[in-house]
Amino acid sequence: MGSQPLLIKKIKAIKIVPAVSEDEDAEMLQDLALVVINRVLKSTRNLALDQPGP
Repeated sequence: MGSQPLLIKKIKAIKIVPAVSEDEDAEMLQDLALVVINRVLKSTRNLALDQPGP
């Protein structure tokens, strides 16, 4: 493999099924999911950058 830059994009939206979106806490759940997913992506990127290359 070549030394291509690692491309990680932030997730900007999550679709929630209509039954869940009727719940008053749906927006909070959506925001929480975005935070969790973006933290995982950031951690994964950091781990990949810490790994010694070939």
